[in-house]
Amino acid sequence: MADINPNDSATLTDGLEIDSYDDVVNLLGAGEAAAMLADAVGNRFNRQDIMKAILNGGDIHLDYWPEYGEYDYAARICGELLADTSLAWADGLIDPDKIKTHKGLTAGDLSHAVTCVLTDRLNDGLDEARLADCKNIADEFARAIESRLGSGHLGRALYVDGDCLRDDLTDKFGFSYDIDFSGLTFKTSLILSVNDLYYEGDVIDAARDWQEDYLPCVCHRGGQGEDDRWEYEPAEDYRPFTRPADIPKSIFDKLCASQGTTVEKVVNDPVTPFERSFREDIFNMPQNRPVGLAVLATLPLDAFLDASLSMICRGEGENAGTFTVKPGTYEPIFGIYDPVGGCGGTMGTVLDRDFEIDPHDIAYTMMEPVRGEWKSDRIDLYTPQDCFGFSDPFGGRIEYSEKKPEIAAAVKPDPVELGHRASVAASSTAGGRARGAGIRQ
Repeated sequence: MADINPNDSATLTDGLEIDSYDDVVNLLGAGEAAAMLADAVGNRFNRQDIMKAILNGGDIHLDYWPEYGEYDYAARICGELLADTSLAWADGLIDPDKIKTHKGLTAGDLSHAVTCVLTDRLNDGLDEARLADCKNIADEFARAIESRLGSGHLGRALYVDGDCLRDDLTDKFGFSYDIDFSGLTFKTSLILSVNDLYYEGDVIDAARDWQEDYLPCVCHRGGQGEDDRWEYEPAEDYRPFTRPADIPKSIFDKLCASQGTTVEKVVNDPVTPFERSFREDIFNMPQNRPVGLAVLATLPLDAFLDASLSMICRGEGENAGTFTVKPGTYEPIFGIYDPVGGCGGTMGTVLDRDFEIDPHDIAYTMMEPVRGEWKSDRIDLYTPQDCFGFSDPFGGRIEYSEKKPEIAAAVKPDPVELGHRASVAASSTAGGRARGAGIRQ
């Protein structure tokens, strides 16, 4: 194609064919061509970024999500994947040794694998959208060029080959989609236990046995028009609850410690709202099966990737952050839960203070995948949704914060030591001066 100056006579453009982006640049100049193409791409992404990519010969990134609205679908897929901590779904995406041993995993490994699987799952719709956008962008760009050339400013009755231009634009700029999953959130159940054998059940058994012997439940008849009230009264041979020595510490102890109390205080002398409500939860749990503490919340993908990492790499995720359950007025979001018998949903506990959860205490997770069905990395377990009272638990406040590197605090010197050093330094200086002056010490 001949080199054409836009300022030359219009007759020089007669018979001109434009079938490549380079032809447009030669005709209009790089800046004008980039501006026209950026306008044709539209406001799917930052226009300045598009302009920069065009002028530098880079890919044009399009924002897929606002147009096709697949966030909910992607969130459910995330839940399905991350609930399966066997990592079988990541075959071919993560090093086989990491999948087999769960050692050496990083949050980056998980994030990359999840992104790849999400892209594959959405591939059909994405390809259809991509082909449609390629055609629409190229056709709109061709029409813009035709309109510009047909305006009489550059020439008359000129021809633009839209098909060739479309193929050229696709090859040259890629029209790639920038899929950002960072904004995804999904419903999560974190099942907590500091021991694999769930000694929380032993705590409940001991407390309920003590209640049956020393704290009978009686009915006090109220006044006229008032309902009966069930309360506890101590038996004649009442003895305080003493935790059996063979029951190790459990997640209940961590929960009570976060509220400034102990399991023994909760059972013997409940005073605070937390103590009173948590004792009721313990007394209302009828099972002696293994139980844990279920915390249910809506969490962002990034936070759960980090949490998954610490759960998979038991004891190796030193940099795992912290989940914080905040007290306040909300729908129930945590309670005692039996994954074997499908019992739970007491959910009456009221927090007095923040409850911080160490991700290493998360025994396993359950998340809401496709069609509202809950999945666990343990298919033999009941889910919280199977339990009365856990049917719609999401509404409370839970936060996740990354663990920050610890910075050693500067140690302030002891004033006495400073005075001693100053005295020694002064004495040394005085002695040096005396020797320099020939004075005998």
